[in-house]
Amino acid sequence: MENLNRRKFSAATLALLASAQPAFAQTGSRGGTARLFCGFPPGDAADLVARMYAEKLRAAFPQGLIVENRPGAGGRTALDLFRREAADGYNLLLTPSSMLTLAPHAVKGLAYDPLKDYAPISRACSNAFALSVGPMVPESVKTLAQFLAWCQANPSLANYGTSGVGTTMHLLGANFARLSKVSLNMIPYKGGGPAATDLVGGQVASVMSTLPGVMEFAKGGRVRILAVSSESRWPTLPDVPTFAESGYPDLTVVQWFGFVAPAGTPAEVLDRLNAQIRQIARMPDVVKSLEMLGLAPSVSASPREFSQDIRNEHERWRGVVQAIGFKAEG
Repeated sequence: MENLNRRKFSAATLALLASAQPAFAQTGSRGGTARLFCGFPPGDAADLVARMYAEKLRAAFPQGLIVENRPGAGGRTALDLFRREAADGYNLLLTPSSMLTLAPHAVKGLAYDPLKDYAPISRACSNAFALSVGPMVPESVKTLAQFLAWCQANPSLANYGTSGVGTTMHLLGANFARLSKVSLNMIPYKGGGPAATDLVGGQVASVMSTLPGVMEFAKGGRVRILAVSSESRWPTLPDVPTFAESGYPDLTVVQWFGFVAPAGTPAEVLDRLNAQIRQIARMPDVVKSLEMLGLAPSVSASPREFSQDIRNEHERWRGVVQAIGFKAEG
């Protein structure tokens, strides 16, 4: 996961979030401290979102709620460990969507079953992906069509950086190349930060990244965002078209962060947690804090709806992986 401008998410913001705790009914079927697992290190976007919601959810757990960071394997380590936890309503996990929907098709020998090992609760928030170009690409290139024409005229420079092989960004870029019928060379980096740095430095022509990963560079005029993957234009970038508007509706992809519990958690507990998460996502201070991270509130009407969303996206990524001929990595 790349750093989503975490320096702006200050301790003062967390204090603000803690100052207005909602009134929640007690959740869970036993007493004791509840745990919210996160598969990424402190300061990562997922960690910041987990702590943001934990501040509000603590009111539902009289004995307390702690965030437990279990980083490793791009978030998969936490999911593997979490599936063994008690299904008593006192164990929660926040994960990016790709760990449940894309990883099963892109990672060989996955230790967990995303459709059987977890009880979906709700989405929490979402962000979009973006294709951006830097100084290697002429200033006259301002649209996807112009970028593709430039790539065809400069095949040795037709490349895009990503945060790694088998990531959403990699497969989104590969699908773009397939649909446009233009050859694009993927350059993997160890994270979105290094990829964005090389984009700004003119070492790579373009980058497929999370939108927040390039937002600050775009605001400073150091990169140009050509398209975003959201269904409609991103609120803070009203002048940037979507991939769909640019002729690529199949590239409409939104990554969400969502809450799950271990499989077998009682349905009434999942319903209560879902209602609480939806209430939190509407709070003005939460909306503002998410916006600071380049995220937007995005919740599920019910655990059943969230479960179906996961299954739908799981099947969609299966089709994409097969269409581009990607072979699962070990």
